[in-house]
Amino acid sequence: MYLKRAIRKHGRDNFFRIIIDEADSEEELREIEEYYLEMFDAVDSNAFYNLKDTSIGGDTFTHHPEKERIRKLKSYNASGSRNPMYGVPKTKANIEATRKANSKPVEIDGKIYRSSTEYGRLFGIGVTTVIYRINSPNYPNYKRIV
Repeated sequence: MYLKRAIRKHGRDNFFRIIIDEADSEEELREIEEYYLEMFDAVDSNAFYNLKDTSIGGDTFTHHPEKERIRKLKSYNASGSRNPMYGVPKTKANIEATRKANSKPVEIDGKIYRSSTEYGRLFGIGVTTVIYRINSPNYPNYKRIV
């Protein structure tokens, strides 16, 4: 997206393509691409247009130059009457399913708690934050006990 915008803005004549390597398969091509992404620090360098440090799929948000503006915009668009669930009453089934999910035992920092709700109350953390941490790979010490 940024590369296309830059080409439109500065003109195609100000950009060029150089073949710096070749591959015999898509798998090899991806390995080579990731090698160069790392070698040139292409995600963090202003000389490149890369937004992610992988050759396929992945996170285009973490290194996005406007991530804070996007985060605020998403928050704004999901709040109040702009949220599609705003004013929609929760059903008893929905409330019960949430209560049931939040009342299962959890293990946090090696200690077992009756529920994510109990842990949140004890430590002054919202249950939504506790659930996020349980589901996030960034918090390996937060686990749901099955």
